[in-house]
Amino acid sequence: MWKRLLERVNRTLTAAPNFESLEGRLVLSAGDVFTPDGLRDALEHSHGAVTVQFAQLPSVIQQGIDTLAGQRGLTPPAADSTEIVFLNNRGGVETFSFDFAGVGTHTILTVDQNGNPVTPPARSTSTWAVLNGTDAGSNAAAASEIAAIASALNLRAPTDATLVKVTTNSSGDSTYSVSLRAATGRGRTTTITVDQNGNPVGKQNLPFSVLPSAIRTGINNARPAGAAALDDASVQKVTVATKNGVTSYSTVFNVNGARSTVTVNAAGSLTALPSRSKTTFGLIPDAAKGELLSRALAAGVQNGIPDSQPVSIYDEANGTVLYTVNLRAQKTLANGRTTTVNVYFTVDQSGNPTTLPGHSAHEFLPESFEVERHHSLDEAIGELSRRGSSNGGSSNGGSSNSGSSNSGSSSGGSSGGGSSNSGPSGGGSSSGGEVESRGRGGSPLLGGHR
Repeated sequence: MWKRLLERVNRTLTAAPNFESLEGRLVLSAGDVFTPDGLRDALEHSHGAVTVQFAQLPSVIQQGIDTLAGQRGLTPPAADSTEIVFLNNRGGVETFSFDFAGVGTHTILTVDQNGNPVTPPARSTSTWAVLNGTDAGSNAAAASEIAAIASALNLRAPTDATLVKVTTNSSGDSTYSVSLRAATGRGRTTTITVDQNGNPVGKQNLPFSVLPSAIRTGINNARPAGAAALDDASVQKVTVATKNGVTSYSTVFNVNGARSTVTVNAAGSLTALPSRSKTTFGLIPDAAKGELLSRALAAGVQNGIPDSQPVSIYDEANGTVLYTVNLRAQKTLANGRTTTVNVYFTVDQSGNPTTLPGHSAHEFLPESFEVERHHSLDEAIGELSRRGSSNGGSSNGGSSNSGSSNSGSSSGGSSGGGSSNSGPSGGGSSSGGEVESRGRGGSPLLGGHR
């Protein structure tokens, strides 16, 4: 009954292939078992299903995977295949990964919601001398902004030998990160990250004075009535946040007891932050309705989804809106018993199956867990602990069976042309959405196509 549940949440695996079922308390799918603390974290933070059957994918996504498969001499899955596709949602890009498994070889093909191949960002290192120079690899805007931020935060100035981490995505856009210590004392290291245009990105709190002029102007132009414009030398804190592929810059104005937050993008235009709200099933877009209903019925939800069913909305603030439902489904256990479980599904406004950002197949492999509503999290964890102890627990392998050899994230390797962390979340290699792993025997990496 136990399949790979977590990989990155808890690195401590215990090999326990013969666990009996949990008699309705907890339904998991099979493979390596994680410690109770790791499962607790997963249960508390997961928002549900992170896989979908190939047959449930929109045709454009199926065609994208089929095209990649054909280019590599692989046999595409049938349109009505029930084989598993792994979902991910990172940086504002929804991805769909399919594992083609052969003897000693796994090829993971990944496409986006438009069926286009997805490749992981290219990561490399450089030095400050290169970035701040004039030859290949230099970027005056990035170097100037990093130096300004370092000075404003009272950090040590970069030297020629200072390491610069460079990340370049498939569109060719790059970011540059430098880690610096405090100029005095033994303060902790601060990481500064900017994009190729010199705009701060990531998660940072910076003084107003170091922001590019377009951002400063945009904030001042949008200040509330009665608020004084911030001086270019102002040290007022501005929160930099990159979420779902969009970077925003927010600061607070206090005027006569009113607290107003102004948020702009890199161009200085007012922009919204990601937001959450509630609605009901009858009010969401028809495309989202159709996909949620299809997945619900396939999962054993009886009588469909009523229009009054509560739906959670997550607006990514990048043009994508996600709809998530929590439903009750009938599940047949290995021992033949039938139980009722909670199932969660998320789709976007176009009806593409996906996950909430940060809740994806990258962290939950390969199938979502399901926990009965009338059993608490502590009961589920306790049952896991008892079953693990009675069946050998860590004595059957302990940490010696963990490590990257059992994980999808390390299986891509550089042979695919991408980073060594390739896998379902990485989206393949620079050769067009493909990652290969060799020499791991006959069992599929992620339980995919043979």
